[in-house]
Amino acid sequence: MASHSADGGRSDLTATLETDSGLVFVKAAQGRPFAPSLRNEAATNPYVRDIAPELLWHVKADGWTVLGFEHVAGRHADFTPGSPDLPLFRAALDRLQCIPLPPHATARVERHYGQEPAMTGEALLHTDLNRHNILITGQRAVIVDWA
Repeated sequence: MASHSADGGRSDLTATLETDSGLVFVKAAQGRPFAPSLRNEAATNPYVRDIAPELLWHVKADGWTVLGFEHVAGRHADFTPGSPDLPLFRAALDRLQCIPLPPHATARVERHYGQEPAMTGEALLHTDLNRHNILITGQRAVIVDWA
């Protein structure tokens, strides 16, 4: 087994593991502030599998929270005007708006921002949709980092 560090992210560790059964993307955190976010991401994953990598396993041990995801071979989205990635991103957003709010999601957007809400509703939101959290793979946009 081999591993390769991954750039970006806000976990204590991000890496791609080469395993006997294929590549796995791993995120890990020890304690606050990132471990609770990873636990939330693990709970959210079953609801977003149509538009996100599948969570393959989740381990809590010795104060660490470790998530292993399906590896997505892709590149970060290009949001410049006229980019061919924009229709793919829109298709992912169209699917996202149809996902109901999971029972564990208690951090409603109106409380998150601490002001009169501009957005309300019962659909799940990804509140960090930047080009680094959108991977383009083939003819599909995949949304990552659901913490």
